[in-house]
This record gives sequence, C-alpha cells and structure tokens, in this order.
Amino acid sequence: MNLRICKWLLLSSFLMCSSCLHLDVPPARLEFVSINHAFSSLYDLRFTSDRNLIDLYEVHGQRGQIGTSIHCSLKGDLNFSVEHQIALEASGTVSEMRLIEGDRRYEMFARINLKNHALSDGREWVRPVELVQILKPQEYIPCKVVITAFPYVAYYSRVMYIPTSRFIAQLENPRVAPSRISLKPSDQPRS
Repeated sequence: MNLRICKWLLLSSFLMCSSCLHLDVPPARLEFVSINHAFSSLYDLRFTSDRNLIDLYEVHGQRGQIGTSIHCSLKGDLNFSVEHQIALEASGTVSEMRLIEGDRRYEMFARINLKNHALSDGREWVRPVELVQILKPQEYIPCKVVITAFPYVAYYSRVMYIPTSRFIAQLENPRVAPSRISLKPSDQPRS
C-alpha cells in the first residue's frame, strides 16, 4: 500500500512540475512588413522575426510544439497570456516562413481573423466601419506571437506594433474583384 502512495505522489509531482518547464530562449524580435485584405474579415499579415518560430522547439532540441499563433489587440489590451481572452482581437496561425537571404531573419505569414469576443449577440465578426472608429484614436496595434508546446509553459515573443494607418487603409479600401465581363459569342475564344 505504501508503494502505491509513493507512485501516486511521484506521478502527481511530475505532472505538476511538467507545466513549469520553460524553453530557455529569449523572446523573438518581430517587425511588421505588410497587411493585406484577403476576403471577408480575413487579412494576410507578413512580419519578420529573428527566430524560426514555426520550428522553435525542434531547433532547440525539444519536442512537443503544438502551434504558433499571433494575437493582435485592436483595443490596446496588452495582456497576451494564454489564460486571458482579448475582447477585440485579430488572431491567426503562423503558417508559412522563409529565410531572408543573407539577413538571418525569417519572414512569417499569418492569415488573421478579426473577432469581437465581447459581443453577446452570437456574432464575433466586426464591421469595418465600426473597427475604423475604434482604431482611429490609436497610433499602433500591438501583437505578439504565442507558441504552445507540451509540457512547457507558453513562449511569447516581444511586442510587434502594426501602424494603425496601414490597417485602416485595408479596412477602408478592400480589394474587390472587378465586375463580371461577358463577351459576345463572336468574341469568345474557341478551343
């Protein structure tokens, strides 16, 4: 019976300490490159990093990386912890990366989605007109990359600032497809 209790104590102490593991890597420095309207409430965000964020744990000899995401606070909330939900945010998964030749920096790509978690009417999307009014008093939009890995605590980059004017320009002038053009039957190419 005593051996069984020791096993449980050993197992529980291992599980409690496993959430204390940290990746001993300084926070990555991020720099904004561009933001473009993709469609609906989705935007393509490009930024650079001084670290490979998609394979960060593997590069440092560790396993268990679950995901790499970026979170931007559209109302100035600077609490990016995993336990906290930002009320008005733009977030997405960092899905592509390329090494910038001769620079030792990485260009990252993420498709971010605008969400308003504070609304109680069942919709999370934000109307561009409303968002422009919210963003106009701000000069910058703060963002952080968050990487989760088992059994480590979350890894956070340094704060990256997106110029609000660049984001508003995409909100006010989204790319739209040209109007449909129909050719006369005589002008249609034949195969």
